[in-house]
Amino acid sequence: MRLCNEGLSGEETWNELLKFWEDKYGSKVILTRGSRGGDCLNAALGYSLAQDRPLHEALAFAVRAAFFSVTRCGAQAGMPALEDILKS
Repeated sequence: MRLCNEGLSGEETWNELLKFWEDKYGSKVILTRGSRGGDCLNAALGYSLAQDRPLHEALAFAVRAAFFSVTRCGAQAGMPALEDILKS
């Protein structure tokens, strides 16, 4: 993998970096160009704190929710169901 642009377009560079990540870590990367992960994390954190969970548990729940949201396409469709988060 090249670490600098070396004449590649921006999209070609992104595609090369994404392929490198997928090959190295074995997980599919979906480039969303949005803030869905952060939005989901904040919503899940607020939900969890409203359930009177301790902060460390609420944060763990929120991170799991954000993880699910960035593995799916679409802002609304990508939000995980509560059951998905609880099963993980």
